[in-house]
Amino acid sequence: MVGFVLIVVLVIIIGIVFLGISLRNPASNIEKDSKLISSFLGSISSYTTDCEIPQSVNRDIGELISDCYNGEICGDGKTSCEVLETSLKGILNASYIVSNGSYTRYYEMGIRTKDSGRDIIQPIVQGNPLEACPSAKLSNQKQFSSGVSGELIYMSFEVCSNT
Repeated sequence: MVGFVLIVVLVIIIGIVFLGISLRNPASNIEKDSKLISSFLGSISSYTTDCEIPQSVNRDIGELISDCYNGEICGDGKTSCEVLETSLKGILNASYIVSNGSYTRYYEMGIRTKDSGRDIIQPIVQGNPLEACPSAKLSNQKQFSSGVSGELIYMSFEVCSNT
């Protein structure tokens, strides 16, 4: 009888140890990748562009989002929205290649105001977002302030890849 009780207690202890180990495992791949996308958004928001507002002060993507919302013009006469869109397309095309046989099936980046839902620039889409995604879609967003008006702007990014 005592042997049977010891075996039951031992099985319970082993079960608790395995439960503790499984709960300590790192986040799922989707959560990890979503954090990677968050890090990607943070990195590109610090990317320095060739837009100078005022003269000789180059703006990064994060500042350019606010400048575009406020209708600022760069020192070379281009609108901040043009430079923002061109810079983002260049970064995304270099970072996520969408073609037959590539890892990425499609991506979509949008920059919208929170309250009105107005697009700051046209969404940048590569691939076909209506096509079924063979794995989970990964997405995240980063928040910016519009500056003087204080309206919140969100840069969101969604990607579907073959995993």
